Amino acid sequence: MRRKTADLIWIILLSCCACLVFFWVARVIQPSYPVKATIRLLLFLGAPLVFWILRRRLSLGEILRRLLPRRNQLKQLGLILIAGAALILLANWLVDPLCRLFGVESIVAEISSRSQTNQERMIKAMIFIPLVNACGEELFFRFFCVLELDTLGYQRLALIFPAVLFSLYHLAIIRSWFSPALLILVLGGLFLSGLVLGLLVRRDRHICGVWLLHGLVNIAALSVSLRFF
Repeated sequence: MRRKTADLIWIILLSCCACLVFFWVARVIQPSYPVKATIRLLLFLGAPLVFWILRRRLSLGEILRRLLPRRNQLKQLGLILIAGAALILLANWLVDPLCRLFGVESIVAEISSRSQTNQERMIKAMIFIPLVNACGEELFFRFFCVLELDTLGYQRLALIFPAVLFSLYHLAIIRSWFSPALLILVLGGLFLSGLVLGLLVRRDRHICGVWLLHGLVNIAALSVSLRFF
């Protein structure tokens, strides 16, 4: 019981500290995007590795084997791919009402003026964010937080805590884009997304499904913004 409590404290402290450090870097230091993305990846990979190596005594080979799906789970990845492709088509079909609701044009204008982003860079982001950012976030929030808490027996906390942390973490990225009411709506949507992804990773016990779904959602969101460049 004492070790279980200690592991719980390790997970909560590591995950909260990683998010707080990233928030401070993003909102106070405000480095360039490549620097910020590198720091985020180091934090989101480093915190789980510290826990797995120091507490679980896992080798890198054992960690890698835990990340990957079994052969009989590959069909599920195909279904996720189909669902994600449908989401991309739906988002672009509803592009006008979605852009009006979330003020996408003003968000894109703010990002463009602050970071000098153009269409070419946005297309590169459509590759980098789904592949790299989504992988880091899923390894950290879902594969680390959800599965480790679930393994310890905290099934409800394993879903709620990472979903709350996932939504609040986006405050480091979101600036003055939304009204207070719309911000609450966005954070609520991120919380629900965190719950869905948490349920998915708890069922599959590997990272590939949630990574694929998260990446496709990113592509859907970024593809909508392309029309304003």
